[in-house]
Amino acid sequence: MRLLALAVLGGLVWIGLRGKADLLTFLVGALLTAALALPSGLPLRGTLSVRRFTLGSWIVVRLVARFLVAAVVANVEQLRLVLSPRLHIRPRWTRFRTRLRQPASRTALGVLISMTPGSVTADLEGDMLLIHILNDRPRDDAVAEIRERFESLLLELEAL
Repeated sequence: MRLLALAVLGGLVWIGLRGKADLLTFLVGALLTAALALPSGLPLRGTLSVRRFTLGSWIVVRLVARFLVAAVVANVEQLRLVLSPRLHIRPRWTRFRTRLRQPASRTALGVLISMTPGSVTADLEGDMLLIHILNDRPRDDAVAEIRERFESLLLELEAL
C-alpha cells in the first residue's frame, strides 16, 4: 500500500516536472518511482500518515532550498575562480564518514554533493564517501558544511 501511495505521488510529481497532464505521463512517473523505490531501499516502513507525510514533505522542501542556496553560492565562487586573473585553487580529496544508515540516503547525499559545483563524490562504499573538492579554503571545513547542509536533513528523513 505504501509503494502504491509513493507511486501515485511520483506520478503527480512527474506531471509537474513534465508540465503535461495526461494519463501516459502519470503512468510513466508512477512506474519510474516504483522501479526506483524497490531496489534503492527507500524506507517504506511504518504507517503512512498525514503527519509523517507532512513532516517528510517539509524536510524535503528545506533540503531542496538548502541545495539551491548552496548551488548558487558555489556557482558564484566557481565564476569568481574562473574570471580571476590568476587561478588560485587548492584541490584536495577528503574522506567523509556519513551517519546515514539507508543506502538510498547515502546515495542522495553523494548526489547532492556532486551536483554542488566545485565538489564531486568519487566513491561511496558503505558509510564512507570519497569527495574531491576543487578549492579547499583553509577557513572552511567542508565536512562540517556537508553535515550541516545536507546530512542533517537526510538524517531527519530517516528518522521518520
